[in-house]
Amino acid sequence: LYEVLALEPSATDGEVKTAYRILQKAVHPDLAGEYASAAAALVNEAASVLTSPADRARFDRDRSEWLASGRGSSDQSLMDPSPLSAWSG
Repeated sequence: LYEVLALEPSATDGEVKTAYRILQKAVHPDLAGEYASAAAALVNEAASVLTSPADRARFDRDRSEWLASGRGSSDQSLMDPSPLSAWSG
């Protein structure tokens, strides 16, 4: 979810909200067209989880366990934001 909002896991609540607002302007279906609704839903879910202290703590715990298991990568460079930037015009 951090990758969706292009944030580090240490991001503050304010940084999450700022990233959410910026991305929603790029992917909101009313602005970017109906094809962007899936991206808007993903951005909404990421912001919802990361701004809820309980949900974020649970996500961070699960994420840490998943990364420690060797099944995932903490390399955020794997997230390519170019499709989102294409929607913002």
